[in-house]
Amino acid sequence: MRMELVRTPGLVEISSSANRKIVWYFAKNINNVQNYPDFLHSLKSDLIDILKTHVKKNAIKFHLKLEATYNRPRVENSSEKRAFKTSALELFKESNILTLVEKSFTKLLTEEETYTGRGNGFTLEAIDGLLLGVYKYTPMSGSSYISLPDSIDRKKGTINLQNRDQQCFKWAILVKHVTEHTSRIGENYYKHEGKYIFDCISFPTPLSDIKIFERKNPFINIFGIEKQFQPPKKFPTYEVFPLRVVDHEKRDL
Repeated sequence: MRMELVRTPGLVEISSSANRKIVWYFAKNINNVQNYPDFLHSLKSDLIDILKTHVKKNAIKFHLKLEATYNRPRVENSSEKRAFKTSALELFKESNILTLVEKSFTKLLTEEETYTGRGNGFTLEAIDGLLLGVYKYTPMSGSSYISLPDSIDRKKGTINLQNRDQQCFKWAILVKHVTEHTSRIGENYYKHEGKYIFDCISFPTPLSDIKIFERKNPFINIFGIEKQFQPPKKFPTYEVFPLRVVDHEKRDL
C-alpha cells in the first residue's frame, strides 16, 4: 500500500492519528538506488528537516524501518520482503539530530549485514523504501514527591526525597552532600544550597532548563523510568533509561 501511495521523491507523509500524536512518512526508492548507503544518504537532509520541525513543538520519539525485497537467484517466485528496524529514540530540542540520524542509519546497515551474512542464499533484489514513525513524547518532568515502584524501591539503590514543594531538581542535586536523613528535606539540605546556582532555572524544572543550569554549574545526567508489561508476566517491569547524558564527563564537585 505504501508503495502505491508515494509517487514523488523524499519522505512523504502517508498517515497520522487524529490528534497527530503519531505521524508516518515513507520514502519510496523511485530512482531505483541499488545500495543502502547511497539510498539512506539521499534522505538524510530531508529526515533531519522533518525531525527538526516536530521537535520544535515538543519532545518526540522516532524510529526507522528500511524495507527491501530479496530473492534466491535462478529460483522462480522466491521474492520475499525484508525489513530492518531501529528502536525508538528520544529526541529533545537540545539533542544532536545529525548524530542520532547517523546512529540510526548505522543500526539499519548493521542489521542488513547480519541478515546477508547468514548464508541463507537470498540476495538483494530491490530497495523498496524507508518508513519513518514520529511520536509525541512527554517525559516525566520535575514535580513534588512521587513514590517509586516497589520493585525499584526494594533494591535500596535510590534516594527518593519526600519533599512537599516543586523543587525536586534542586534537592536531587544537593543530596550528594547530605550524609544523614537523606530522604527528608530540612537543614541537612538547606545548608548546602549555596554550593550551586539555582536562580537561573524555574521550578518544577523542565529538561530545557538543564543547559541553562549547566552554564554556571557542573554537568549532570538525567534518567527516567518507564513502565513495561512483558507477557506472560502479570506484573509490569520498569526500565531505567537515559533522558539526557553529557558528552564529556568532568571532575566531580
